[in-house]
Amino acid sequence: MTFMKVSSQERIVQYEAIKTQVAYAADSGLEIAEAQLSANTKWTGGVYDVADCEVCVCVEPQSEQFYITVSAQTRNVRQCRYGTLISNQEGEYVLSNYGILYE
Repeated sequence: MTFMKVSSQERIVQYEAIKTQVAYAADSGLEIAEAQLSANTKWTGGVYDVADCEVCVCVEPQSEQFYITVSAQTRNVRQCRYGTLISNQEGEYVLSNYGILYE
């Protein structure tokens, strides 16, 4: 019986570690969008490998800003983020709002 308790606790810890890894990868997708759009406003997004996670970045232009959605996934864990990027005085795009999308 003790063996099963340890095993299930290890699985919970492992799942939480993977969930945290995927959350950071999703946040990285927003940073990728900031850098890419600052260099090229015609960039439309893409799929990236970040920390062993598949990160999909989607860009939707809206007048003088961009709406960004990001999903990151590895194994059975998925995290989604959204944000709006606006241009600052230096012409770089910066995150003006941020949120977590729940499925």
